[in-house]
Amino acid sequence: MMTKIVKLGFALALVLGFAYLLEIYFASGDEQVRKLINFSYLYNFGFSALLLSNYIIFKKQLIEFIGFIFLAAGVIRIGLFYFLLQQGDFGDFKENFFLFFVPFILCLGVEILFLARELNRANFNNNN
Repeated sequence: MMTKIVKLGFALALVLGFAYLLEIYFASGDEQVRKLINFSYLYNFGFSALLLSNYIIFKKQLIEFIGFIFLAAGVIRIGLFYFLLQQGDFGDFKENFFLFFVPFILCLGVEILFLARELNRANFNNNN
């Protein structure tokens, strides 16, 4: 179980790390934008790592509800990010939505690939 968590965390870090370097390279020199990029990537990595490790740990108990949990987690992730942006010193969310959207989509893609693989392997008759 721990090796699966470590492998998934490494894959997530690799994908986000590459995208982060590209986005920082092409970002404007504005310190505010760089702060938001750093926050966005750390937030999305942390949220996805926590979510995926919980999926792995509680897979047998939650296999039939993973789709609902996935949808609820997406709504919570966006809502919590919006709330934290309002509390922080990051400016208008509408102007900076793209800076959140790139790491969000990358993390979402890793989560979807992982969950699709796990659901395809699941045996719903025996609830393994």
